[in-house]
Amino acid sequence: MPKYDLKRSTQIDAPIETARALITDFRRWPDWSPWTVQEPECQLAYFGDTAAVGSGYSWNGERIGSGKITLVDATDGRLDCDLQFVKPFKSQADVRFEFESLGESRCKVTWHMHSSMPFFLFFMIPNIKRYVGMDYERGLRMLKELAETDSVASRVDFKGEQTLPELTYLGVEVELLMSDIPAAMETHYTAMAALIDAEKLGIAGQPFCDYRLADLKNDRHRMLIGIPIEDTPRREVATYQVGTRAAFHCARFDHTGAYEHLGNSWATAMGWVRHHKRKPHKASVGIEIYVNDPAHTPRHELLTELYIPLRG
Repeated sequence: MPKYDLKRSTQIDAPIETARALITDFRRWPDWSPWTVQEPECQLAYFGDTAAVGSGYSWNGERIGSGKITLVDATDGRLDCDLQFVKPFKSQADVRFEFESLGESRCKVTWHMHSSMPFFLFFMIPNIKRYVGMDYERGLRMLKELAETDSVASRVDFKGEQTLPELTYLGVEVELLMSDIPAAMETHYTAMAALIDAEKLGIAGQPFCDYRLADLKNDRHRMLIGIPIEDTPRREVATYQVGTRAAFHCARFDHTGAYEHLGNSWATAMGWVRHHKRKPHKASVGIEIYVNDPAHTPRHELLTELYIPLRG
């Protein structure tokens, strides 16, 4: 059967013992797991003595499927686990965590997976590596924050289906690498807010980002960065365009917490769409609305509304 390997790493400002304990105690996994954060109400069952070989937990969810993970070997610098998936399809993976000291209170954690696919599904391996790799990155960000602060500033709540109304905006459409998005948003929102004030257009709502393209394979992301306005000028304002964002029927997911964990909201939303067999709208991948000001709001209180436009 075709095999595949993937790994992701992060540096944590905490001793190895702190990070290691969060992994060997499976009752702490819901605090940082990139999967259970999508369905915190899923059924969990723990077995074995904490941190001992043979311990682990099983999960059974509607959206994230079911399976179990078991600690099979443990040394100071390495943990080996057996991962068994039951739903949505049966498979097995060898999972490994490696720890490297970077000083008295700093370490590096590397998360490995080795698995295989049935021969007739070999074409799925690149996508599996891409999406599981993104899950690992989200999980390691949460593990890092948990080890450093003993909490994770991320919660996702499904708010149902609703209509996102039409609005007029001042904005700009850009295509960026994922890593360039935060800096571009800060630059454009600051410039647009100043122009709206200077032109006396009036702000009519919270800043938003409408993702028109999300090409994860090639890291191409096209989006409209905008601010709703009250008055429509007869001309473009500086380098920014005036336009109308259409109304959409959407599924809404609220993320409370730091912007670096917004991927948890997107993963939850995409899982919901797949589980309920809904068809996303072709005009928009998703719209983020930033409800409060990060300059004056603690990171754990930041509220971002994510709307996934739907067809039908």
